[in-house]
Amino acid sequence: MSRVATWIAACALCLLANAAWAGFEAGAAAYEKGDFQTAAREWLPLAQAGSKFMQFNLGAMYLKGQGVPKDAKEGERWLRRSAAQRYRPAQEALGDFYLLDRQGALQDYQEALRWYRLAAGQGSAYAQSRIGFMYEQGMGVRRSRAAAVGWYRLAAEQGDASAQNNLGMKHEKGWLLLDYAEAERWYRLAADQGDAEGQRNLGRLYANGLGVAQSDEEAARWYRLAAEQGDVKAQYALGEINVQAKRYEEALRWFLLAAKQGDVLAQTELGRIYRDVRSDVLQDFHEALRWYRTAADQGDAEAQYRLGSMYEEGQGLEPDFAEAARWYGRAADQDDFRACLSLADMYGAGRGVAADQVLAYALYALVEPGNFALGAKANERRGKLAEAMSAQQILAAQDLARVMAQGKPMQVVQRYLDSAAKEELAR
Repeated sequence: MSRVATWIAACALCLLANAAWAGFEAGAAAYEKGDFQTAAREWLPLAQAGSKFMQFNLGAMYLKGQGVPKDAKEGERWLRRSAAQRYRPAQEALGDFYLLDRQGALQDYQEALRWYRLAAGQGSAYAQSRIGFMYEQGMGVRRSRAAAVGWYRLAAEQGDASAQNNLGMKHEKGWLLLDYAEAERWYRLAADQGDAEGQRNLGRLYANGLGVAQSDEEAARWYRLAAEQGDVKAQYALGEINVQAKRYEEALRWFLLAAKQGDVLAQTELGRIYRDVRSDVLQDFHEALRWYRTAADQGDAEAQYRLGSMYEEGQGLEPDFAEAARWYGRAADQDDFRACLSLADMYGAGRGVAADQVLAYALYALVEPGNFALGAKANERRGKLAEAMSAQQILAAQDLARVMAQGKPMQVVQRYLDSAAKEELAR
């Protein structure tokens, strides 16, 4: 090739490179502004020309529906073109694509494992950690604790915080060998990177004196670091620490943060503080009702029982025995024996429900074997009730109790109420 021809070719390559760079910059600027359509338009020619970086970006945009129609197949196609050029993030993304059953694609553990292994072979700590997870769960491979720990360790030694937490948890729970000191070492490595889960886990070790000297101060310090990053479990743990120290206003602050993120336990604790703490500043039955109802609607048995008791006692509202019975019933279906006892009292007295000695007796009998503390009360009340019942009613109640003990007692109650047997026994 002549010098002139070589120069022309070099100029052409420079122009193409400059054009590509301009397209990349324009797309990146648009993406940062949230103008995904422009970003996709600028990056498409570069992806078509073979840029593995732009192919990856475009694949991710199709999976998310950013600037292009959401299309799992098209996203997969672009990711594969990028991954075929050994672009590690694309290999990782394809592993996730096939593992996580999202984007409308079918799970394919073997394909997920293949792409994770390719990325892991290039030193990807993320992929190594995911392979460890697949061995832990037995996804596409035979479940193996030793293999899972081996892969987690590879990732953890590269500084992957998720793998460090996983290794710490395995040592804390005695998955291969119980070793709190080793658990503390891995949690601290994650925590020192600012990882909220590692900070929370380290806080738990200090709170319980596992592998470290017990220290409420150190526990609170690590929990706080995690909580300030929005970690819900750490926020709840800080709330508990402050309740134990009777610092209720501080406890409220942390429980509120967790509750607003949807944490049911924190919502129930808020209800308890607002209802039970004897303080002109804190006691607020309306707030207690609000938080108990929020947790109860999500199925929390403790909140359902306590909400029922507020309706029965008329705290923050007029007494409503029917509503109390309804919430007691929902808690009883989750084996809350306090709710069973309260509901039995209501059927025995005909308060909020039609009086029914058979149902009251059956519910008392359900409590007795399930909870020693409440069993004595239930047994005494059942004995008094039996004095006014016929032998046939007692036998029927005992049969009902046996069926209730198998689970979902309120379904049994409803079938009994709908049956002709109830009318027969009432005569």
